[in-house]
Amino acid sequence: MKKANFLFLSVVLGCLCSQEAFAAGLDEIYRDLVRSDNRGYLPLFVKNRESPKIFDDEDLVNQISKPLTLEEQALKGLDDVHLDNERQRRSAELEAAELHWQKVLKNVQAGFVSTIEMEELNKRERENNPQAVEVLAWIYAKGIGVKPDLIKSFNLYKKGTTLAIPQAKENAIKVYKAMSPEEKSRLLDN
Repeated sequence: MKKANFLFLSVVLGCLCSQEAFAAGLDEIYRDLVRSDNRGYLPLFVKNRESPKIFDDEDLVNQISKPLTLEEQALKGLDDVHLDNERQRRSAELEAAELHWQKVLKNVQAGFVSTIEMEELNKRERENNPQAVEVLAWIYAKGIGVKPDLIKSFNLYKKGTTLAIPQAKENAIKVYKAMSPEEKSRLLDN
């Protein structure tokens, strides 16, 4: 009788334990292997025949599906994504502005000064960019692309001395010496 009970229990236990193993076919075994190799994700070429049971707890599903408030987003750091995009956009803008500035300087050096170059130079001169002040003073002194204006050139070189531009004081003196008596009197009148 002990042998019969032992045999019966071992068969029942064997059926219960092996029921899951027998249920898995080769296809399911393959999917489990692929899933374990890909850290739980199945690639597109492996088709699921039934929907996976990811969440068994309905509270967890409801918690994930509800939208986060602004405070929760800030706590979780979700706005870092927007901040990274803003940084990248700002970095691209600065890089484009620097490339445009270098192009303006090349055009001025080649003797080609159009309204685009003058607008950029004047904008940067208003921002007290030392390089723009010096280039603009040189343009007005030489008359490259514009009518020569020694008064403007002198005033720009004078402004350059406050911006610590090397040789600005000496250039202002040279421009002043090159002025006609009329220009010197107009300069004193201003």
